[in-house]
Amino acid sequence: MPVLQRLQRTGVRKGFAEGNGRWLAIGVGAWGLRKLKVMSQRQTEILVREELKPGQRIIIANGTATIEQAQSQGATVAEPVEELNQSRKARKQAKQQAAKQAKAAAKAAKR
Repeated sequence: MPVLQRLQRTGVRKGFAEGNGRWLAIGVGAWGLRKLKVMSQRQTEILVREELKPGQRIIIANGTATIEQAQSQGATVAEPVEELNQSRKARKQAKQQAAKQAKAAAKAAKR
């Protein structure tokens, strides 16, 4: 039996059954170390496994615009993502401005 597991079992058993606070602290500490060890181990997670044929590609995106999306919206190749991000900022600012106006209108209606 591994040392941490033995300390955990003994500590919890003697801590609860015999009312020994020191053993209980040792048991809880050993339990915490075992859980920390399990959580810190890196586990690989395979989400997709497929064979790529010549000419195929994989695109991993993080939510920003891709070159194809920018070109489909009429942007030039030189700065497609930058232009799309600017239009997102403009939409966000317009949405915030509309929310402010609605809040002001609701406040005025209460008076």
